[in-house]
Amino acid sequence: MSPAKIALKALHRHFTVFHRYYRTACDKGTVRSIHQLRTNARRFRNALKTYSLLFDKAAVKRFNRLLQMTAREASQLRDLDVYLFFLQDYKSKLRSDVQRQSIRDLLADLRRQRAALQPAVSRALRKYAARLSADKVVGVLERKMKKADAEVAHTMMDIFHRRVEKSTHHLLAYNVIVPYPEKKTELHEMRKCAKHLRYTLEGIRPYFDVRLELYIGRVYFFHKILGDIHDCDVWLDMLSRYRAAYKMNSDMGNSLNVLYNYLKKVRDSRYRIFVQRWHRALQSRHFEEMLEFVYAHH
Repeated sequence: MSPAKIALKALHRHFTVFHRYYRTACDKGTVRSIHQLRTNARRFRNALKTYSLLFDKAAVKRFNRLLQMTAREASQLRDLDVYLFFLQDYKSKLRSDVQRQSIRDLLADLRRQRAALQPAVSRALRKYAARLSADKVVGVLERKMKKADAEVAHTMMDIFHRRVEKSTHHLLAYNVIVPYPEKKTELHEMRKCAKHLRYTLEGIRPYFDVRLELYIGRVYFFHKILGDIHDCDVWLDMLSRYRAAYKMNSDMGNSLNVLYNYLKKVRDSRYRIFVQRWHRALQSRHFEEMLEFVYAHH
């Protein structure tokens, strides 16, 4: 199968998964559909960038923009869903009736915020859906597909090498801040670098053998745990604003203080695991071996 046909098949598979969640995301905004829509919009967008050499630049740029806006809209609901899920789990562990009631009130407030956002997000997603139908995207790409000869295939592999190397170096550049858990902004950027590397590896998956899955899995771990740490940071900032609105000797104020301290412990625990696994990856030369594996494919 030619490189172009492999790319088109991979893009079709990506878009089928992406489009599967569009209807429920637009209509109901369920937690799973919103999360999957956002994740798969980013995956599809990254795959388009990875294979952009094979397609008309204007078409790739147009679809990339629509996918970016789709992910951005879905993110508004996804962030609230993370907080709601966390609070539901946290409430189930509480023994104090007073604290449980305070968390119920907080949950109710967050649900009102989500309900208020849902109509605007649904309208935006429907608008993008009309311009991102499965037939339209894949059909346009197939019509705009360039002739891929042996030279193009070689150039594509060079692009894959450069993209993986660049993403890896961007991630490793943040190694200097790993000992400093207070570096919230830098850790957030490190999370984004891990995400880009993960999606880049997933994008080139059709051209490599199954050993690539090992490297994808390890990078996914860092993307996920840095995401957990970032969620804690955002949630702690939000809780600080809630705490400022209540007297600390009130039931809600006391409950928020307990929640804040609990969340700090969760963050500290996740951070310790991250640091341990990060140092283990460096000591085992994980990233060097990953680059050697990718460069071994010509």
